[in-house]
Amino acid sequence: MLAQWLTQHRARLLPEWTARLQLAISQPQAGLHNGHGDTNGVVVAAPEERDLLMVSLYDGIILAAEGDAAPLDQCLRLMHALRTSDRDEELGERLQLAFQLRRVVWDGLFADSAVAEQRRELLEAAEQIFEHVTLALTEHWTTSAAVIRQQLEHAEQFAQTLAQAAEQADQITLQLHNLNTLASELATSLDSAALIETAGSKLHEVLGVAHVAIWLADDQGALAVAQSWGERDQCGLRLTD
Repeated sequence: MLAQWLTQHRARLLPEWTARLQLAISQPQAGLHNGHGDTNGVVVAAPEERDLLMVSLYDGIILAAEGDAAPLDQCLRLMHALRTSDRDEELGERLQLAFQLRRVVWDGLFADSAVAEQRRELLEAAEQIFEHVTLALTEHWTTSAAVIRQQLEHAEQFAQTLAQAAEQADQITLQLHNLNTLASELATSLDSAALIETAGSKLHEVLGVAHVAIWLADDQGALAVAQSWGERDQCGLRLTD
């Protein structure tokens, strides 16, 4: 019976629904967008796209009233075709579409004296459909939000990985530069003490280790610490057979 009533009043209800939705979008209630009734950034889909979506929704509700909810569910999955904001889709903005149609249907049923005896039955049938629409919209929005959240997490992890790789590359580049500088300094020096000092200090700086020691063979053939840098002073330490 609800499907028949919706079909009979289609020519009046559809334009009224469109007008109410447009008014709700252009004059949102406080808190719907930013808590101050600000309409900056409102973007309405092209009229032909909006009208096509609303006609499809209306037809889907009629079929749902007849017992076939599949076309309505398919249309609800395509709700992203109508955007009411320049931001990502908000759940409240999606639900506004269904809420305005619900008000139109309620007002129409109460104004239609021809269905006074069946009004309660029609209202209950309409409420069941709008509850289904509300739950479906919420589920689709939640699923989409979870996918976007996961994509953002992956993007953040990828960005962190790139930052770490860039930092490691910078460290390697710096170490190579220091080693090249060391090689140049060694090549231009003939003083053994200066060579030892330059090599040891640069290695200690470049490698970033706690301790560096240079061992050389002494006159007796034993290894001895020529010089050391860092936490422990090992100068004079010898290794013998």
